[in-house]
Amino acid sequence: MENEGPKGTIVDKEALRDCLNGGTYTPHGNRVPIVGRGTLYTSLKGDREIGNKLITQHIGVQYYSTERDLPKRFEKLLKFCENRKPGVKISDIYKLMFIDRLYEIAYNRLKSNPGNMTPGITPVTLDGMSKEVIEKIIETMKDGSFQFTPGKRVEIPKPGSTKKRPLTIAPPRDKIVQEVIRMILEPIFEKHFSNNSHGFRPNRSCHTALRQVKTQFGAVTTIIEGDISKCFDSFDHKILIALIQKEISDERFIQLI
Repeated sequence: MENEGPKGTIVDKEALRDCLNGGTYTPHGNRVPIVGRGTLYTSLKGDREIGNKLITQHIGVQYYSTERDLPKRFEKLLKFCENRKPGVKISDIYKLMFIDRLYEIAYNRLKSNPGNMTPGITPVTLDGMSKEVIEKIIETMKDGSFQFTPGKRVEIPKPGSTKKRPLTIAPPRDKIVQEVIRMILEPIFEKHFSNNSHGFRPNRSCHTALRQVKTQFGAVTTIIEGDISKCFDSFDHKILIALIQKEISDERFIQLI
């Protein structure tokens, strides 16, 4: 192990690779599964089958995209983020919102989650998505008229508690747009996260977290679970936008967020 990094952090790439190396698991977090080669998915265009493609490496660990034919402009962003030096901002990424292929990829990622078939304020669900709908979204992105629709607010039970927590259900069109935005933000900010963070990250899940615990803390008999009360409700959006502006200089993209 290398002699750097905070206590309890995996800093050796080989050890990290051991923690994250694994077979096929149910998707968690952003629903990007840990997969082996050969898994097939269905595309929005013509219901064609598509295979896995190695797109990049990050912190010594290979991760895969379940889509092929990634737009060149998006691949360029991935490569730039992989080699980006600290302090260098990302610019001119709003135009990525004009690429229909990214919306198709976003649709394929979201449709596998039954929760995304829940209607928002309007009764429309993701199964009503079409190429025409995507083209209309892109048109509104180009002329600056796109507006998010207010989400449907519901209360859902909290696991292991009698209390409930609020959940906002966005309309299907907004879910697609939000997923495209997330796909663009992910490679930009992924390097900033701790190696001990496993939630809502590519190729990471509760399985990789448990594997890291087993690798690093094999003799541990007690695990303490912590929960931040009303975590998402407590976030200061101005601070979040300020953090995004440290990495991104495209104001149109920031205004969309």
